[in-house]
Amino acid sequence: MMVSQSVCDPCPFPHQILTYMDNGIVTKGPPGLMSRLSFRAGDPSMGDASITITYLEVGDSGTFQCKVKKNPGVDSRKVTLSVQEAPTHPQCYIEGDQTKGSDVILKCNPNEGTPPLNYKWEKIAGPSNPATPVINMTPMNGDLLIKNISDAYAGAYQCTVGNKVGSGTCVTELALHAGKTEDKHSITAIICT
Repeated sequence: MMVSQSVCDPCPFPHQILTYMDNGIVTKGPPGLMSRLSFRAGDPSMGDASITITYLEVGDSGTFQCKVKKNPGVDSRKVTLSVQEAPTHPQCYIEGDQTKGSDVILKCNPNEGTPPLNYKWEKIAGPSNPATPVINMTPMNGDLLIKNISDAYAGAYQCTVGNKVGSGTCVTELALHAGKTEDKHSITAIICT
């Protein structure tokens, strides 16, 4: 019996990782995987060549093939393993000048997570917006663009990023600064001679 793994299907030469022959197990895969992989049955020659992989990692994803050579021929089965990872501990921050009238982008970056990822922004503290804000959200990367910010946009915003197996949240604070104001009482004089 031979178990091989490939990250493409079909692969011309899958990488052989585990073999049972002559009443012995021969490991040929990467040490990090082999320390977590074993035949489920003590003696696979009795008909059960199932394998167990403990502490799954995203890198374990791929197509596994079990090939049994027994006279008069060879039989094989393929199983595709897709390991999903939840997005955890995203980081929220703001790009742009936080002054009235400016445009800002609220960013939400997960450290981990298997695509596709879904993003949701919501304002969780601060004044309620009197009108629908002029915002654009890019669903592919979770960016939230707020145009022409005013006092109504100040407050805390929460991003929730998720996939099929879980989600994570982060919060950022949009604090407006007054910016430069013009002194309406100043007089500029240009003297020409």
